Amino acid sequence: MIPTDSAAFRRLVLEAAAIVGSILLAFAIDAWWDEFQDSVDTRENLVDVRMEFLEYEAELERRYELWSDYAGSMGRLLDVARSGEAPPAAVMDTLLHDLTWASTFDPGTGAVNALIASGRLEFVRSLELRSAVAAWDGVAAEVRDNEVLARDFITMVLLPYLAERGIPLSRVLAVGREDRWPDGRAPDSEARAAYAALVRDPAFGGHVAHRYSLLSLDEYREALDFVRRLLAELDAELGLD
Repeated sequence: MIPTDSAAFRRLVLEAAAIVGSILLAFAIDAWWDEFQDSVDTRENLVDVRMEFLEYEAELERRYELWSDYAGSMGRLLDVARSGEAPPAAVMDTLLHDLTWASTFDPGTGAVNALIASGRLEFVRSLELRSAVAAWDGVAAEVRDNEVLARDFITMVLLPYLAERGIPLSRVLAVGREDRWPDGRAPDSEARAAYAALVRDPAFGGHVAHRYSLLSLDEYREALDFVRRLLAELDAELGLD
């Protein structure tokens, strides 16, 4: 029953207002806490993503320098193929090692995937950062695609070609890890004869040229620039710039 006297009625209204107010305040506190917790969790995710991309940056720098050196070796082999004159056996060992090196860029994306899967990417303020994180898989795939093509060519075509022509692969594959390679590498005299015949083979220059065509240094440079821009956006989002 609603009281008829004005004092009791006002008291009832005030009590009801207090109850409603406390409920609304509880909802507001819950919403604030959820938003605060999402903000904290998002920041932790972004810190992990930053560490991951710092690793990508270091790896892409290393790979760019490595493949730049190997591109020089392939260019020298093209000159050798044109001249038909093999350099000393130890030099050919290294040049062929660089030609047949097969490696692929396989970045782990645990932190990036965790951020996306959590749904917290939408809490990132920077549109540029959200777009860059979402686009990373495509950038990494561009780098990896040519590497996979090169690896397949090396394992299925180039190495069998060299083996069929009697190239001492025990010497080639031992370059850079002689201390871990088993004994039994071919002597210099055998290697010189095999290399002399190889560089006069008309097919050799074509194989070198094809391997060289699969090496795209621009993709490493573009990926490295992308990672550096993303890191700058991350630093701004985290207040580290």
